[in-house]
Amino acid sequence: GGAAGEPASGGAAGEPASGGAAGASVGGSAGSSGASGTGGSAGAVDCWSAEYAGNCDPVHNDCSGGTTCDLAEDWEGYLVLDCLAKGGAKLGDACDDENGPYCGEGLHCDGLPGKCAKFCCTDGDCSSVGGTCNPINSNQGSLGLCE
Repeated sequence: GGAAGEPASGGAAGEPASGGAAGASVGGSAGSSGASGTGGSAGAVDCWSAEYAGNCDPVHNDCSGGTTCDLAEDWEGYLVLDCLAKGGAKLGDACDDENGPYCGEGLHCDGLPGKCAKFCCTDGDCSSVGGTCNPINSNQGSLGLCE
């Protein structure tokens, strides 16, 4: 039974499946279910224009609760920005995205073997570490790493 209008056990039409609806941010969005997703944040950075941008800004790290904004694959295999557990590796330190050590706030593990590099949108974002901003994928905007 159940009252009229009550959702079936699989959820009402239009509700996201367990993996989330296409276009939904990996970490969730404030207000959609009354709460934000893990490490919720303000929104994706303007210089990353991927189809599924994500839910945080890695240049200004708007994540909370011991998390940092980094690139990750969503359940469909798209690169998205998400608030992930913060590691202790610092700029220039060795890192490994799969087994650790993981990079700290504002950093991304780049290359093989991995090395923590600073996220950037423009060359100006690299002024504190030197180098220039090299886009991760120029087809998806200027979000890159200082090199």
